[in-house]
This record gives sequence, C-alpha cells and structure tokens, in this order.
Amino acid sequence: MAKRAETGWAIVGNHGLYTGWRLTRRDAIEDHISDLYGATGWGRGLNEEQQSAWRKCRHNGDRAVKVTLTYDHQ
Repeated sequence: MAKRAETGWAIVGNHGLYTGWRLTRRDAIEDHISDLYGATGWGRGLNEEQQSAWRKCRHNGDRAVKVTLTYDHQ
C-alpha cells in the first residue's frame, strides 16, 4: 500500500477543528464565514463584508491552519 498525502486548509477555533477542509485558505475562510454570517462574495480576495466577518471570527479565536491529510492508497 502506498501512502498518499493532500495538503489544504481548515478552520480551528476554541471548540477545536471545524468540519471540512479546502484546497485554498481563501476557500476555507469563505466557507466558514458564509456558514456563520451568510457573508458571500465573488471575485478575487474577500470583499469588505467578508473581511469584517473574518475579523469577528479571528477575534473569537478562529484561525485558518494548513493541514496535511495522509492515508493509505491501494
């Protein structure tokens, strides 16, 4: 069996690791704030509403962290 690893981003907070992970940091943050505040946007980067929502999340202890998932692959 060969080991396979994938690297991506997840959100961790005061209550531990939130469910799900994304390939990019932006996507992880965008999904998280969308779930909490309904703040969504299109285009490059986070819009002003999303940036404000992410600041609130960070103030409450949430962080975007890089994760590596390793598993056996047949």
